[in-house]
Order: sequence, then C-alpha cells, then structure tokens
Amino acid sequence: MVKEEIVEGLKSALARGESLEKAMESFYNAGYEREEIEDAARSLQSDNEEKNQDIEDAEGPNNTPDNTDANTPVPSQKVSRYEYSEPWSTKRKIFLILVITLMIIIIGAIVGMFLFRDELMNYLNNFIK
Repeated sequence: MVKEEIVEGLKSALARGESLEKAMESFYNAGYEREEIEDAARSLQSDNEEKNQDIEDAEGPNNTPDNTDANTPVPSQKVSRYEYSEPWSTKRKIFLILVITLMIIIIGAIVGMFLFRDELMNYLNNFIK
C-alpha cells in the first residue's frame, strides 16, 4: 500500500524543481522505510506515464516510425541509489580520526603555551642568550 503522504511530498518536491532522487533521500533521512518510498515513487512515475499516454492518444498517431516490439521487455528503472551509498568508508574514518587527533594536539599545545607562557618565555630568553 502506497502512503499518500509520501506521494504528495514527492509531488510537492518535484513541483519545486527538486529531483526525484533527492526528494526520496529526504524521506529516507526523515525515517521512512526505503520500500515505502520506492513504492510511492513508482506509483508517481506510473501516474505520470499514464498522463503522458493520454496526451499522446489525444494528439493522434505519431509520425515517427515505431521500432519497439511488443514482446521486448522494458527495463525497470532504479528509482534510488541511496541504498548503495556507504556513508562512512574505511578511508574516511581513518581521515576523520587523524584530523580529530591533530586538532586535539594543536589545541593542547595552544592551551599549554597559554598556561606556561612565563616559563616558556624564560626558557626561550635563556636559549637565545
């Protein structure tokens, strides 16, 4: 069963010029189930295809040659890619750990310089002499 609130939300996002994929990701990030979102997107796409077919029927026969065979299977369109995305790859985790470690070291050095500025200045003055 397709949730109407998802279908209406997708319609609203498309009307604002947002891509279907981005709208679907928004629903997914909001906590909706992936299957429900994909069902709603398929329902929305099938409604659009029916409307397009009605428009073509009203306009009359097409002047372009029809090379499609009725028995040719139509490939199913994948409506989402967010199921394949890996939010935190191993390289990204390592990079993040290194950046955080470096930030902690830098902050520690700055705090140490502030707390021990007198001793540091005496040491540097003795070192220069």
